[in-house]
Amino acid sequence: KGLFIKSAEVFDSGNNSITLLIEPECELYGRNHNALDWYTENIRKALSRACLITTKLRVVFPEYIPVCVRMTVNAAPATADVRDDIISFVKVYFAQRSAGTVDYAELLKAVSTLKCVDSVSSLKMTIYPNEGVSHTSITATSGSRLYLKSADIN
Repeated sequence: KGLFIKSAEVFDSGNNSITLLIEPECELYGRNHNALDWYTENIRKALSRACLITTKLRVVFPEYIPVCVRMTVNAAPATADVRDDIISFVKVYFAQRSAGTVDYAELLKAVSTLKCVDSVSSLKMTIYPNEGVSHTSITATSGSRLYLKSADIN
């Protein structure tokens, strides 16, 4: 009850110990710690019945990597304000690749193919808070997930 899980990875930590990386269906960043403690405890209770008595179970959550995107877009002729449409698209794009890699060229190509976009003049991807360093690709390593912190579309 209440254990909606988007994904899970199991790591053998040795010495009869298992680490379970859980990504809940809901977003965790910005959540209060009481809710996370409750969620973790419910997972432990649900799995403890299937574990051997000597098995130590450690439940962890991904490290979320905040990514900021800035782009200048030339709207297609006869289109209204496209900013909200592009931001929605970029959010979905990041959500689909949260456990993988977001590549500059692929994101540029994907946004350029939208019907409301004529062309993309500039694109910059940075990891918050170090927004001065631009990246050509950002990869979520094992145990981490990417998420779109902000999108500045002009």
